Amino acid sequence: MVQPDARHYQIHIRQVGKMEDFSNIIEIITEICRCLRVTKIPHVIGGETLAGLTENNLTKYANNITFYIIDVTPAKLFLLSILLLRHRILFKVKIIDGSIVYKLRKKPSVTKKNPEYYLLHPLKTRGDLLQGKIGNREIRFDRSDINAQSVSEVYLDGCTFPVPENPKAFVRKYNQNLFASFYKRYDIYLDGDSEIKAVTLLEKIADVIETEKCEYWLDGGTLLGAVRDGKLIPWDHDLDLGLKYKSDEQIRSLITALKKKFYVRVLPFSRKTHIWQLGKYRVLKVYPRKFRFGRDKLCADIFIFYRGTLDQTREIVYKYGVWDQNAVHNHQVLDTLSTLTFYGREYSVPGQPEKFLQAKYGKDWRTPRKDWHVSLDDKTLTRAS
Repeated sequence: MVQPDARHYQIHIRQVGKMEDFSNIIEIITEICRCLRVTKIPHVIGGETLAGLTENNLTKYANNITFYIIDVTPAKLFLLSILLLRHRILFKVKIIDGSIVYKLRKKPSVTKKNPEYYLLHPLKTRGDLLQGKIGNREIRFDRSDINAQSVSEVYLDGCTFPVPENPKAFVRKYNQNLFASFYKRYDIYLDGDSEIKAVTLLEKIADVIETEKCEYWLDGGTLLGAVRDGKLIPWDHDLDLGLKYKSDEQIRSLITALKKKFYVRVLPFSRKTHIWQLGKYRVLKVYPRKFRFGRDKLCADIFIFYRGTLDQTREIVYKYGVWDQNAVHNHQVLDTLSTLTFYGREYSVPGQPEKFLQAKYGKDWRTPRKDWHVSLDDKTLTRAS
């Protein structure tokens, strides 16, 4: 899609993570673009990656790189997979949230593969529109905004990549489409019967945590609903709790107790280079059981918070991980916990719940926002070490 007379943009990307990792990402993007050009598959940088580019931070919104590919055929995809394999880039067809996507990952050796991956989202021409499906949402672009006559080039570290013409205007126009994987539609929301089920689940989980004598609190959207609205937020899709880390033994004991009543998934920290390695446990995902081995769609996330200091400022904080990003809260809002009555039951909450909510949601935390997303809007996210 790149034309010799395309408009050029010089982008200076802020460094994230180790320099060699960033250089590897640029090198792999270059290899992918070269293979796409050889196979004559029209393509542009898209999604959250494009939004990050316009803000001079390639991985600001997602650590993985997104491309849009246009009107691709099976024959071209097969040829692309062969060309990529010559560069040790594996090509896989994935179904994510009901949508077909092509996932690429560099594998330098038989035993090693790079942590980051690259997504090719297919778009099809439908009259004057380009249409696709990402994050179980239908997305549409005007054909006039992505075609062979309206493509620009972005320079990154001496390499050239195709983007829609006037990328900043494109991001403003199609913001919701670009972030479709973030604003996906969930199978469950906390209203009606689901609200009743969620309240019951919250009570039972709190009972187990308190029996295990762990320090916990209502967190995230659950705390926001409790303090601001006195109820669960109806457009939220899960429950959030926080838990202070004391020891691996304590967490293991809690997991054992939870598994007696619920279906439990234990998620570790990502191994990506810029992600903190705080311990074995990042979040416990707790679901009501469905039949003997299955799980319900309703979920409660228990985030594990680790007390420590930031390397640069020596500030005392509680560190945790969410959506492959690092996040912190000042120790003062969590050192001491308080209680709040919610749906007729008393729960632990941060000692300064309003300061906690302001730190996470901003000064306008009392104003409801249906489009809020943790990876885009959470004020506690940080790149600090």
